[in-house]
Amino acid sequence: FVVCVVFLSHHQHPFCFSIISLGCAVLLYHSMEWAVVWIDRILHNWQNGQGFSFDLLLQDNPTLMGTEMWLSILYLLCDYTGIAHRLCYRPHGVHRTDPV
Repeated sequence: FVVCVVFLSHHQHPFCFSIISLGCAVLLYHSMEWAVVWIDRILHNWQNGQGFSFDLLLQDNPTLMGTEMWLSILYLLCDYTGIAHRLCYRPHGVHRTDPV
């Protein structure tokens, strides 16, 4: 679908703009859906009093490094979906999202 949209955009087809808009809307919907699925996965793998395992799905050994990484990824996904303001933290240090 994306290849088709890019191909049509080079030929100045009269429906090009609407096709590109529809394509972007479809891609945006699927990327938001993907982000929400991963937010859910991350939240369901939290281990109380321990944090996250570096390998999220194994849940074998919660570590500080795994917890920092998954909290950072969680923040980025929440930021992308527009709900980061609901979190009680913002990544700092090497995980900061602001430009240096």
